[in-house]
Parts: sequence; C-alpha cells; structure tokens
Amino acid sequence: MATNSYNGTSAETEAHKNAAQHQANKAMDHLKSAGSSIKEAALSAKDDLTKQGNDQFAMGKAKAQEAQVYAESMVREKPIASIAGAFAIGYLLSKIL
Repeated sequence: MATNSYNGTSAETEAHKNAAQHQANKAMDHLKSAGSSIKEAALSAKDDLTKQGNDQFAMGKAKAQEAQVYAESMVREKPIASIAGAFAIGYLLSKIL
C-alpha cells in the first residue's frame, strides 16, 4: 500500500491546490486562444477558397458564353453544314448507343 510522505500543513496544501488551479486556468486560456486562432485561420482559408472557386466559375461561364456565341455565328454563316454536322453526330451517337 502506497503512503503519502507529504506532511505539510493544510495551508501549504491549499497553496499547492491554488497554484495548480492557477496553472490549469492558464492552460485553459491558452487552449481557448489557440482554438480561436485555429477558427480564424479556417475561416480565412474558407474565404480564400470560396473566392478562388467563384473566380474559376466566372471564367468557365465566360468561356461557355464565348463558345455559344461562336457556335451561333457558325450556324448563321453555314446553316447547311451545321445541319449536316448535327445529323452526322446524331447518326454516330445512335450507332454507339
């Protein structure tokens, strides 16, 4: 059986208890601060990624609109070739599927 070799007074015991509580409170404050920093970093990263995603989406949308304008102009310039091309693509897809 283990015995406690500490024979301090209750005032010393209380002082040790208070010091331990103080250290625990300081550690808790550090953890809260670290948690706050991590949260801020995560929010900043989320904002950066959201902006990058929005920029990529806008670029893709612009390219799709350019392709649409190009396709419309080709259909207007060469309607017979466009109809023949659409027919050929439809025919090939029907054979594949």
